[in-house]
Amino acid sequence: MKYLGLPLGAKFKDKTIWNPILEKMERRLAGWKRLYLSKGGIRKIRLFNEALLGKWLWRFGIEEDALWRQVIEIKYGCMWGGWCTRVVSGPYGVGLWKNIHQGWPSFSCHILYDIGDGSRVKFWQDRWCGETSLAVRYPDLFRFCRNKDASVTELLMSTNGVRFWDVRFIRGVHARDLEAMSDFLETIYGSSIRGLGEDKMCWIPSKVKGFLVSDYYRILAGSAILGFPWKSIWKQKIPSRVAFFVWTAALGKCLTIDNLRKRKIWILDWCYMCKRNGESIDHLFLHCPFASDLWSMVLGLFGVSWVMPHSVLGLLRCWQGSFGRHRNGFIWSIIPHCLLWCLWRERNSRCFEDSERSIPDLKLLFFRTLRDWLFALQNKSFPSFIVFLDSCNFCT
Repeated sequence: MKYLGLPLGAKFKDKTIWNPILEKMERRLAGWKRLYLSKGGIRKIRLFNEALLGKWLWRFGIEEDALWRQVIEIKYGCMWGGWCTRVVSGPYGVGLWKNIHQGWPSFSCHILYDIGDGSRVKFWQDRWCGETSLAVRYPDLFRFCRNKDASVTELLMSTNGVRFWDVRFIRGVHARDLEAMSDFLETIYGSSIRGLGEDKMCWIPSKVKGFLVSDYYRILAGSAILGFPWKSIWKQKIPSRVAFFVWTAALGKCLTIDNLRKRKIWILDWCYMCKRNGESIDHLFLHCPFASDLWSMVLGLFGVSWVMPHSVLGLLRCWQGSFGRHRNGFIWSIIPHCLLWCLWRERNSRCFEDSERSIPDLKLLFFRTLRDWLFALQNKSFPSFIVFLDSCNFCT
């Protein structure tokens, strides 16, 4: 009989008892890696949750007849225009919508209003004729306008079927304001307004499709997540631990000395390879003289002229290019992983074992490791080491 996968009465200190459990966990973790690490990294849970809550802010603004929206509106009231509720306060029973509403200041920066009759959109303070409000684009004019809270419909007049804007100011226009005033008039008269129907809320990143959680998450997470070279890391036929290592290097999380010092581990900041500069991920793997020598050797073999990017992430982003489609591209595609891995092994050998390889020995380690990966994981064999080196170019 078994309980939780273990035989009843078994000695829990016996290692053989735990082997089936460990194998099962390894299989689960392998699947977890494919599902959650393959896109370049684990999502930032707080930001992803904020993006999901943004969906409710979007629905509140567009689903005016929905029962759930009417209940929320009755309970909390609406801000001017009815696009969102008022600020939620109170100690009990408001936690859910209070957390949703806290995302409105950030969410509202990415919406644009499509003007119908203009009764729900503020002329100066809302975005309706561009991706910034008129108050932000023309701060000097906004400062001396007569009605800062006027709606679009209040300032849009019509005489004999001809529409015109009745925007008034508390003083005359000075010479220094003429250029801004000219641009302001060109902007408002150049905007497209239906003049009839309901005002609508539009999602700036995708006006056609509307709000998408994925779009909002990318905005919240910033540009770091855009263009992450996840295929260059997780789709290559290399050992799993190497892929994980390259992923941490691309994210800047390897435990180099600069990262250890950020964790309050005080240690002499120097590079174990060149013994001159401070050790950072980009220096160790790209700009250290030892690393530069290895990169120059590889690029020379393939006959490629290359300007080394500033960061490991930049290297992985631009490494594939058109070279990946060459018949020897299967070798080219895994070179960064192999070279980074060999440098990391040599660095750790110098740090923890007080053992150093010469540059020729380090180059030989790189080629042997590369050939072993190709044979073991891609079933690519070479009659001799010379034939293997001859394959490391784009001329054959």
